[in-house]
Amino acid sequence: MKGPLIHHYPRGPLVTGLPADSLLIEVLQHGCWNWPSETDFDISEIVAHLPNIHPGESDTIHWKLNSGRFSSAAVFSFLTSRSPTVMWHVLLGGRFKIPRQAFILWLAIKGRLSTMDRPWINQREDGCVLCNFAARETHQHLFFDCPYSKRCLAILKENARFQWPKEEWNQGIMWASRKWRGKHLWHAGSRAALASIVYHVWTERNCRKFRSQRRRPKW
Repeated sequence: MKGPLIHHYPRGPLVTGLPADSLLIEVLQHGCWNWPSETDFDISEIVAHLPNIHPGESDTIHWKLNSGRFSSAAVFSFLTSRSPTVMWHVLLGGRFKIPRQAFILWLAIKGRLSTMDRPWINQREDGCVLCNFAARETHQHLFFDCPYSKRCLAILKENARFQWPKEEWNQGIMWASRKWRGKHLWHAGSRAALASIVYHVWTERNCRKFRSQRRRPKW
C-alpha cells in the first residue's frame, strides 16, 4: 500500500469523524492505535496494514529487499529493469579491448550513432561524406556498403586475414557473435579488429564532416 490513506480509503474521514488533515498523534494512545471505530471494514483494513508506532523514539530505516543489507548496487538493481543478455556482448570485451573503440562499436551495434538518417537531422543533408554524398548515410551504408569502408575492410582482410561475411550489418554482427565467442587469441584479435575498423570509419566520417580533413585508407 503506497501513498496517502485518503487515496485508498476515501470514506475514512466520514467513518472515523476525523478531518482529512488529522495527525497520527490523534489516533494514538500510549503507543497503541486508538481509532474512533474499528468495526468498520475500511478502518479494520487500515489497522491491519499499519505497524506499531512508539512515540518518542527516533525513526529508523530498514532495507527489506534481498539479504536486508543496503547497497547502492541493490538499489540500482531494484529500480531498473534487467534486460536479457544479448549475443553480441562478447564483441565488446577481450584482452585487446580499447574502451573508446568498444564504446563506438556498442553505439554502432545499437544503431545509435548520429548518422544523417536520424529523424531529427535535416533530411536535405543526409548524404554520406565518405563517398561524396553518393548515398544516404545509414549504419548499414557505413558498415560496410560505403566504398570507403569497403576499402578499409579489404585492407584489413588482406593484411590481417580478417573475416567478415558479405551480409547486412546486423546479420554480420550476429555471425561474429557466434564465431568469436571464445578466449582464443584469434577470437580476441578479431573482436579488436572489428572495433578498430568501426572506430576508424566513424572518426574519419567526423573529420571530413566537421574539420574538412581527409585521410586515405591504408594499412
